[in-house]
Amino acid sequence: MPHFKVGEYMKKCKEVRNAGFMTKRNLRDAQAEVSQLEMELQRKDKLLRGLQERKRRMDAKISNLEDEVDSLPEKSRFTQCSILSDRAVESRKKHPTRFQNKKFSSSLSVQRQRRKETFAAAQKIHGGSEETEVPGAIGIVDTALVKCSQSILVDVMSVNQKYQEQ
Repeated sequence: MPHFKVGEYMKKCKEVRNAGFMTKRNLRDAQAEVSQLEMELQRKDKLLRGLQERKRRMDAKISNLEDEVDSLPEKSRFTQCSILSDRAVESRKKHPTRFQNKKFSSSLSVQRQRRKETFAAAQKIHGGSEETEVPGAIGIVDTALVKCSQSILVDVMSVNQKYQEQ
């Protein structure tokens, strides 16, 4: 008659019990992890809803700005508000163009740059272009004749070679 191994049977029973216990423990750990992940998901959902609302408000602002730009007259949309930057204006206030002792106080390069800017502004103001510079030139001369005193005109133009030759 075969012999029944009670010791081995008891070991197997213990292993089954421990395996079941481990399964229950793993199940509790998994449930805790799922709970933690659900809380994190809720937090991220709330964050996502906030970001979506922020995006909706930004889209509305962009749409309003686009409508404002579209309602502007065509001409004002593409013209510069100022010929010079604020920095350039401040620099010129610190170092204005002067004419003393029949000489300009600024360097030749500064004079050349300011003439270029003045003429470009006159072209825009008086309707000139690269092809026709006459409106800008007439505008500068007319402005000088009307706005400047006779003494300034005589002093500045008397040292210029164009006027000395004629």
